[in-house]
Amino acid sequence: MRHCGDCLFGYAGRFADDHSVRLLELGNLVFDGPASGTADEGPSGFSGRHAGYVLVEAFQNIIRHRAVEARGAAMARSLFAFRKDARGLGLYTRNAVAPVKAKGLGEALTFLSAKDAAELKALFLRGIQQPGVEGRRGAGLGLIEMVRRTGARPQWSFSACGPGQQQFTLVLEQGDRLPGEGLEALMECRVWPWMLAGKVELFYAGTWSGRVEKVWIDLVRGEESPRNRPHAGGEAWERTLSTYMPALAIGGPVLIALHEGGTITAAGTMQQDAVAAFRSSAVGTLEVQDGPLDAASGRLQVLARIAR
Repeated sequence: MRHCGDCLFGYAGRFADDHSVRLLELGNLVFDGPASGTADEGPSGFSGRHAGYVLVEAFQNIIRHRAVEARGAAMARSLFAFRKDARGLGLYTRNAVAPVKAKGLGEALTFLSAKDAAELKALFLRGIQQPGVEGRRGAGLGLIEMVRRTGARPQWSFSACGPGQQQFTLVLEQGDRLPGEGLEALMECRVWPWMLAGKVELFYAGTWSGRVEKVWIDLVRGEESPRNRPHAGGEAWERTLSTYMPALAIGGPVLIALHEGGTITAAGTMQQDAVAAFRSSAVGTLEVQDGPLDAASGRLQVLARIAR
């Protein structure tokens, strides 16, 4: 697995069900596709197919278990994030749950953390053969497969977050980490405060590719369509989004974020002539600031803001 494919992704938006298919594709891309620069299966045979499955199950776990009261003003408490690096996949989720859900989740995770791979596989196979009500088949098929596929020991916690609610945090991380190097520390000490301060709903930091661009735009459109797209200026925003994103340098690093209200900020590299073209296009929704020039590639470091 190559370092050029390292990435960090975070989401604190509507948790729409239709994002699942986009996360499935993103998992495949960052482990097996052009964004990773390799077709290797990674540590312990862990592939993009496995990564995509784990990401979808973790995302769905939030949708299934989050407290009803958390859907609305308290929705900012729900957070989904993953990191891919040379040691593999790191997964972080956080959401409010009712006390009865907290008890069940804690018992299930305690049970699963004591099982080895063969036992987890047997549990899963037994579970899919038992029809019944969701949540009453042993430890829950989604949790079983998340733990089994990653091979990581689950770490979880509960804390009070409001009347009749518990904040549930789950971390699954491949590879050994020194204290302070884990994804949980990164998210809680650095990334989450940045997301709150900037009102960030969705971000991707990693290698840029045409397929990552497509998934990103699909995520943005899916997030924005029911709330902001009908607003004035929507057509200009859409046109700018569709022309600016492809101009970012393929293979270069990017940090791109969707903020509340539909504003997008994108930091990356771009050919000088592309920057000049955007400056002369006079599109009111786009602001471009250029930085140092990389003489070897002829690319400028750019920071863009696409506003509605």
